[in-house]
Amino acid sequence: MPEYLLRCKNGHERWVWQPMITKQRVICVKCGSRMWRKPQAPAINWNGLKPSQGEHSAEFQHRFNNIDRIRDETDAKYRKRDGND
Repeated sequence: MPEYLLRCKNGHERWVWQPMITKQRVICVKCGSRMWRKPQAPAINWNGLKPSQGEHSAEFQHRFNNIDRIRDETDAKYRKRDGND
């Protein structure tokens, strides 16, 4: 069973063990308001790209600038493979 970080509207936080799909209401013990799961995400490394510091990496910028050419090449490759050329 996963552990989730919950937070109430007043900013109180608490870790709880809950099933992934649950309709349990968790009440804050400090203020009595309902608590919600605080969004959490692990650090993800997409295809070896380093996290940006307010700007895109050189590899991402290269792909972004050439997106039309890359899309056309990919479409042509699949059309040829499927015999639709």
